[in-house]
Amino acid sequence: MPVRPFLLSFSFLFLFVVTFAQPRTTTAPARKTFNHPKGFSFQYPADWRVDSQAEFAQLLPPGLTAEDQTENFRILTEAVPVDAADPRFTAELDQLAAQIPGFSKVGATQSYPTKSGVGVRGTWAGTNMQTRQAIQIRMYATTVNRLAIVLFAAGQTSKLDARETALRDIALSVAMTIATSAQSSGLQTPANIDRSPLAQQWLQRLRGKKLTIMSSYSSGSSGGMSSKTEIYLNANSSFQGRSESSVSIYVEGANGSSGGVQKAAGAWRIYAKDGRAILEMKYENGQTESSLLEDRNGQTFINGKRVFVTEQ
Repeated sequence: MPVRPFLLSFSFLFLFVVTFAQPRTTTAPARKTFNHPKGFSFQYPADWRVDSQAEFAQLLPPGLTAEDQTENFRILTEAVPVDAADPRFTAELDQLAAQIPGFSKVGATQSYPTKSGVGVRGTWAGTNMQTRQAIQIRMYATTVNRLAIVLFAAGQTSKLDARETALRDIALSVAMTIATSAQSSGLQTPANIDRSPLAQQWLQRLRGKKLTIMSSYSSGSSGGMSSKTEIYLNANSSFQGRSESSVSIYVEGANGSSGGVQKAAGAWRIYAKDGRAILEMKYENGQTESSLLEDRNGQTFINGKRVFVTEQ
């Protein structure tokens, strides 16, 4: 059975801007740790910063802003069916890079050890058509719990050479996150894992997935409200949630709208009770919420509301 392509959804890789400034380098030895919501962590230079987006985490060295695309450093993720040590993983990485116009492979793919296993590094070279400067794309990729983690770097070759030590150290530091929130809550320990078929069925269905709940209400010309909630049920039994809502009112003499974003985190587990599956979530503030899981003709419902289950 052929392996499903798993890196080709990174289509925005091809959109980086190829205008370049002079490189800025740093020798600061201090490092910080970023705990990714999908259950892994990486370390980066203390004078860099991380701009975490919904689709990726962008690494910003000193003097580089998120809007300045003269250099581009991103941490990308995608669910995968194979480990980084599998030759098919490297083949998929090469296939991804081959779709970028004007770039060709430089040398052979190299392997390196990470805290969680094995990583692979590939380099592809091209030319800035405007300045005729040599540019490169470098990708450092590994896997953690069937999740591909790719450090994507793009820019002028000389600038990437100046960053190589920092980029290599970031790639080497990728490791599975210790589920401190889950452990401290006691939700997911060997003693209380529900091994019943019903609980295990739902666990396999939802673990490592993103749950999306959407709702809206309209009162015609008087306004309405809408909300969207996304919950990431990480494989290490932690979760992150984000809710967005907006309300609009249109009445004679008074029109207005408001909105807001709320975030939450904690630990989760699934257990069976009275023949029903329960999703239990314990928030960092100590609050516990239990919700009924239902399968209705292949569709997922939580407390009677339709939930869309997708890959993170």
